[in-house]
Amino acid sequence: MHYFLKITWLAVCIIFTPGLSAGEPIKIIQAEFIPPYIYENESGNIVGLFSELTTEALKRAGTDSKIIIVPWARGYANVAQGKANALVPTFKTRERELDFIYPDEPLDKINTVLLKKNGTNIKWSGNLNVLSNQRVAIVRDVYISHNFNQEIENKKLTVYKASSYETLLKMLVADRVDIIAMPEMTAAYIIKKNDYKNIEALKPSLNETLAYIAFTKADRELTQKVSKAIKQMSEDGFTQERINHYNQYNNVFTQNKKTRD
Repeated sequence: MHYFLKITWLAVCIIFTPGLSAGEPIKIIQAEFIPPYIYENESGNIVGLFSELTTEALKRAGTDSKIIIVPWARGYANVAQGKANALVPTFKTRERELDFIYPDEPLDKINTVLLKKNGTNIKWSGNLNVLSNQRVAIVRDVYISHNFNQEIENKKLTVYKASSYETLLKMLVADRVDIIAMPEMTAAYIIKKNDYKNIEALKPSLNETLAYIAFTKADRELTQKVSKAIKQMSEDGFTQERINHYNQYNNVFTQNKKTRD
């Protein structure tokens, strides 16, 4: 069977809806992205690692696709209710498995780290208690890790909240906060784009989470085809080649470390 799907994205959401004609334009509802996973380039096209991997997987599964943008909450509800086909990237949780089915294979993993300015006296070893007296910031409504979000819920950790990752890094550069949490590759991309200096990614990471395409339960056959396609992409080197391309941004942390040293 040949599918034609529309892919919709806002920050961390893509939706596929059937029944589109080939000439139907992309509709951008709200322009927020998480570069370099999915973002808008200078030509106005939606590009990025997850955009490429998702499009390729659907193509290999016999599915054409287009990318547009909708809010995350609306996208989640539409897929859960069967009004659209899929959500990407999303993390696999027990709660979400009640609403979606997942391919056996993830697209890739997202590595979430803490960032601070070089010279800031913060000793990080993985113990969240170190952050209790720091001005910490995250993007609003974003999942960081189970323990991190639990600390916030239990009011053991107070955080400032930004509307986007661009704003988050601006807050750190302007000394409005001491430390921020965000995907390492996204941080590297924005740092390089804006030529920010003296920013350090702390190790160990806060969290490393597998990112999936989540499908509506009515699309079990398509999910199986996409799972085989993602596995094939991994085996033939397509996925790793695209990951290597986007990992080039991470050298900004090495450069910043050399500058500090």
